[in-house]
Amino acid sequence: MGHDQRDVPLNLVLSRSFAFSLFCLFALSPFRLSSQPVKCGFLSESERIRVDKLAEGIQADRSRPVLTDYRDDADGLFRVHYTLEGSDAIPTADQNGNGTPDYVEYTFESLHRSWKLFTDTLENVTVPRDGTNGGSNAIDVYLLDLSKVGYGLYGETVPETMVSSVNFPRYTSWMQLDNNFSPDDRNIYGEPVFATFGLEGLQITCAHELHHVVQIGAHGDAAVQLMIYEMTSTWMEQRAYPHIRDWIVYAANLFTEPGIFPFSEPRSSNGYVWGFFPNVYRARVGDALIGSMWSKIGDGIRPFNALVEAGHDLGYPLDSAFTTLLPELYHTGSRAEDTSVILPGAEELPEIRLIVDDVATEPSTMQSGNLRPFEVRALRYQVPSVTDGNFVSTGIVITWADMSAFVQTEMQRLQAYTVTLTPNPVDGDIPINGSLWGVRVQGPNIIAFIEGAAYDAVPAPYPQPLVLGTTTEVRIPVNNAKVGDQATVSLMTIQGLGVVKETVDLIFDASRLVAPLNVPHDLTPGTYLVNIECNGQQSLHKILVKR
Repeated sequence: MGHDQRDVPLNLVLSRSFAFSLFCLFALSPFRLSSQPVKCGFLSESERIRVDKLAEGIQADRSRPVLTDYRDDADGLFRVHYTLEGSDAIPTADQNGNGTPDYVEYTFESLHRSWKLFTDTLENVTVPRDGTNGGSNAIDVYLLDLSKVGYGLYGETVPETMVSSVNFPRYTSWMQLDNNFSPDDRNIYGEPVFATFGLEGLQITCAHELHHVVQIGAHGDAAVQLMIYEMTSTWMEQRAYPHIRDWIVYAANLFTEPGIFPFSEPRSSNGYVWGFFPNVYRARVGDALIGSMWSKIGDGIRPFNALVEAGHDLGYPLDSAFTTLLPELYHTGSRAEDTSVILPGAEELPEIRLIVDDVATEPSTMQSGNLRPFEVRALRYQVPSVTDGNFVSTGIVITWADMSAFVQTEMQRLQAYTVTLTPNPVDGDIPINGSLWGVRVQGPNIIAFIEGAAYDAVPAPYPQPLVLGTTTEVRIPVNNAKVGDQATVSLMTIQGLGVVKETVDLIFDASRLVAPLNVPHDLTPGTYLVNIECNGQQSLHKILVKR
């Protein structure tokens, strides 16, 4: 992982410190890091060089740590190595007096909780064993003081031996975790290392590193687009321990400097920043995305393409996911909504940095620029109120949802966009509630969320008729709702027999709020009924299908 020299302020969350005999809350004051925090050493630059040699058949040795003690779990799945002496010593407390330190028992509990989660969410969690390396056939875990390794690490997964070169190389590996996650730990530069301490630091790191073991053992090391590896490992922390919000420390970078962290940036450390993103899919399709995506990576599909294909297979393409996400990115800090399942704890995140925060003036106000694939930008304008001399505020969040550029990691590709606010909106402009002004967002594949936007009610589904071979998507108007709301859409024969039933996210189509529904391409031409339910209300429409 590269070291980023920007000085990024991070508002850290309340974390729990523990002394094994006593659990208590430890309040961490905001502090500044001279770099983006490095969470794990799995994909560090030095490790990439070593793993590249392994992939070429060159056994680039890295000695395992030598510690004085170890314990095996009852299932023989994990062996934990530790010491009670020296700088790597773990806490010595043993409350039940069974001869195994509590810290080791907590490590086993955390590993098994994460392992069970993986068996529930991934299609294949069989990882190759390392024979007698480490003294047994178990997955080896070493407890060490990692605060002085590089800039300080929570943990690290170390690939050891290549066992298959089919599709992407697969490896045996071992893990190392910090020995105490102490709030007093400092790296060699005198900087704090952890944002989450004690037991909670151990728990999330077990989930994070064990998922790396599964990634490279069961699915393979793609060597490119490694952001996906860190994104899903960071998400697994949230999935296993939703009450621990260490991820917010890293996500804060996105909101502080969104232009620096486009979703399409392939470097591994970008995955920390976007570790919450699988929540977008989980809110819609449960955990299905993760298993499908990693199965595709195991088949040799590059990670970004695997994400796109998995989303498509689940009926929730990446651009649709970002349409859902954009309002969430605006509603953080003081604008946070308590019900968010995508960004739980959004009130603890900074409000997204605005590239424009201004008053719109006649005859029109315009902002133009260029976006990289799935880069996010936010603007806010004040426009005159229609009722008095005050102003109405409207927030605008945009991204360039170009799938081709994303899959190919074409970071050099840019898309021009223009955002125009005008007091004389024309057809297609999005009216702003409480004002005579409208918003126009221009540029191919630019999607936008507009806070406080009104929309034009349309009376019937369109296109009408729907001509198969030209399109299979019908768009159904929805009233009394907003972008991101979900609607259940049922396509039926005129006799009321069900053909398709889907739950979809509402989107803007120009200035119309609609529910998009894909109909079968082999649908028999004729007249059909479409029933839509949203926010406790429903309406029934007719569509004519032709071929």
